[in-house]
Amino acid sequence: MSIKLNAQSGGSVALDAPTQTTNSNDITFKLPVADGSAGQVLKTDGSGNLSWVNNSPINFTRFRLTSTKTGNQDPITSGFGTADDGGRGNITPAVTQSSGIFTFPTTGIYKIQANWSLINSSNNTTWCDLDILFAQDGTNYNAMAPAAVGNQAGYYMQPVVSLVVDVTNTSNAKVKFKAVFADGSTQIRGNGTADYTYFDFMRIGDT
Repeated sequence: MSIKLNAQSGGSVALDAPTQTTNSNDITFKLPVADGSAGQVLKTDGSGNLSWVNNSPINFTRFRLTSTKTGNQDPITSGFGTADDGGRGNITPAVTQSSGIFTFPTTGIYKIQANWSLINSSNNTTWCDLDILFAQDGTNYNAMAPAAVGNQAGYYMQPVVSLVVDVTNTSNAKVKFKAVFADGSTQIRGNGTADYTYFDFMRIGDT
């Protein structure tokens, strides 16, 4: 059986039922009370209730460190900028930050990756402790992706750490980044136009 709608100037659009439903069950879909936003799609809750949701589960934001930091940063509180120049692309809605605290635009499963560019400016071999800190409740931060690296005097380091988190509440889920060095002259390299040290946030699916 079909529901057929005739166009005013010719032609028609029809909605067909399947030949047979699973176990020959009767199925009822309840439409939402209003139209959605541009680009949204209908989503079912598994009980026949339909709602409008964003079409793509993915969003992506890259932040770069715009200035070089010297010594311990526990956490890094300034010098972040969105890396969106030179053909770089981000996918909205974007992750936002204020004073080094990062918040999420929507719930979901997110991959967070910290790409560090460090230089040991001292005359001694040193070590570094680099952390992605995540708080599910907005207050209690845990070092969920720690990295410990060592380096000789005058050398560069390019450590990369990543973490996948489940953001169930956008008001409470928070992220910040921490760097602690054995030698206070160690630097985290930053640049206003190049991605030396940068931090990626990608939503990869629903919670």
